[in-house]
Amino acid sequence: MLDVKFAYSSNGESFVEFDFLTGQEKNISMEKFPAPEELMERLVREGGLTAAERQVMEQPFYISQNTYAPRYERLANGIIEQAVKDYRRARKYLKKHPRTEELEAAVAAQLAEKKKRRKERVKLNLPREREKRSKEE
Repeated sequence: MLDVKFAYSSNGESFVEFDFLTGQEKNISMEKFPAPEELMERLVREGGLTAAERQVMEQPFYISQNTYAPRYERLANGIIEQAVKDYRRARKYLKKHPRTEELEAAVAAQLAEKKKRRKERVKLNLPREREKRSKEE
């Protein structure tokens, strides 16, 4: 469909790599995300990319010194930089505020209390049929 050779998915803690050249799927850590050069080498090694094809792929399509990168490329770079900043900020926060059993117990108690209150509210509500009849009248 898209004819991509590598695809990645992330849950914020790690990546899943789908290698369509070999048909393999593997988990990789955030720190071991492959560099473009590494992917190019794998493409040459496993995908049979020729030197001429590689040269075409590496040539930028905006060649002039006076032109800017396309808007979508600048936007994508900005989004990636923001994601990296957010990830680093989250890691720092989690190092300073590690999860504890007490915190998890407190959150579980709050959720249980909220669920209990919700059930009580449902008990006090009228059945749906009665609500419809009262609206019609």
